Amino acid sequence: MSELTKPVIFFDGLCGTCNLYVDIILRLDKKEKLLFAPIQGETAQMLIAEDLRNSLLTIVFRTPDGQIYIKSMAVWMTFALLSWPWKVVSFARFIPLSISDFFYVIVARYRYLLGGRRAECRLPDENERARFLK
Repeated sequence: MSELTKPVIFFDGLCGTCNLYVDIILRLDKKEKLLFAPIQGETAQMLIAEDLRNSLLTIVFRTPDGQIYIKSMAVWMTFALLSWPWKVVSFARFIPLSISDFFYVIVARYRYLLGGRRAECRLPDENERARFLK
């Protein structure tokens, strides 16, 4: 795999709620600063620790230099890269992690109930394909 030059959001490819999040970020990321990959995929196997891949209770935000952010901080890091006015959401990173992660974990625990569960990982359409890693 060539060196990644953009951050990657790893998400549960079977989760409807996670896929909705990806759809929203795809629409908001007009400058295409982010890449996406299912946590069940080949790229995740190479770049993400096994315990994170197996838990499926968090999205994972990985910077090009290998820094990993999880749970609510992964969300805040994602929004920090978006344009105004969405960048404002990233200021929530100043909320203590114990509080923001508490709410993140509640949503993560019930994500299949909220958004359903897919039989297989999301397939990007023609326009999205370049932004998705296997």
